[in-house]
Amino acid sequence: MAPLRTIPLLVRDTPGSILCVDDDRNLCQILAEALGGEGYAVRSVFDGDRALAELVEAPPDIVLLDLPPILPSADAELLIDAIGQDRFLPNLLDYLRVDVAFAGVLLVMLDRDNRMFHIFDTIRSPYRIELDMYLDGVYQLDPFYTHFCKNRNTSAMLIRDVAPDRFNLTEYYRRYYRNIDLQDEMAIFTDLQDGRFLFFSISRRASTPRFRRREQKSTIRDLPVLASLCRQHFGESSYSQENLSSEEGERRMEYALERFGESALTPREHEVAVCILKGHSSKSLAREIDISPETVKIHRRNIYRKLEISSQSELFLRFLNTLA
Repeated sequence: MAPLRTIPLLVRDTPGSILCVDDDRNLCQILAEALGGEGYAVRSVFDGDRALAELVEAPPDIVLLDLPPILPSADAELLIDAIGQDRFLPNLLDYLRVDVAFAGVLLVMLDRDNRMFHIFDTIRSPYRIELDMYLDGVYQLDPFYTHFCKNRNTSAMLIRDVAPDRFNLTEYYRRYYRNIDLQDEMAIFTDLQDGRFLFFSISRRASTPRFRRREQKSTIRDLPVLASLCRQHFGESSYSQENLSSEEGERRMEYALERFGESALTPREHEVAVCILKGHSSKSLAREIDISPETVKIHRRNIYRKLEISSQSELFLRFLNTLA
């Protein structure tokens, strides 16, 4: 291991705080005991990513660190400087691209009640209608959103890991994947630790390869840094719950799925209809709500009869009508 580089301790009346960064845990322990005996508050971390998170959340007075490669990339340093400024998001996307290449991105914020608020996107003008419909409530059919509502945590996942077995046959897929020429999608959720989460949807076009497992693993590895940076930037008052609600509350319909078909369907039929919209086959749906596949088929026939429809496309159109 390269020799530890240090800087002179500050001359002050009251000892300050020290962050020790080294992959040698024994060395960190020795330093912590020696400096702690002099009255310094010493914290130790063993990799560059965790060190960067500590620097962002609780800056120390002094940093003792090893030589690269333990240090994080220079892109992260640019991000720290951009916190609270307009250039933060462009720099953040560049930082993400170190781990995974992508073409498009949609960034939204989810509040304590899992309502969605638009923050940023790179969606091209021909597809703005689809984006507006998504934000107006169709996002409730998004497999990523469904998974998140069951597991509210910081994570990075691929669409193929969370989508139902018949997702590719749904009207949602046809409109929001095939129509806008998407090949693959990865979701990144970061916890702002105040009840809100950020949801990054990054995508690749049909002419490019799908996301690879190693890219997902690299993204997961760097999530602590990403989350720390985002908490610092998006904790600003301009992104408060009150401001988000007042900006978008008038144009969105909340909880459309909860109201879908309520005047015509029984609670169980409503549950089945929602699962059909999300892309579950009869077998998958049966497992999801713990009924037999035969019972699913009976419910499906009753739903179509009561709503006077004959296909999943018509079912999707009925759902869109609840957003009007």
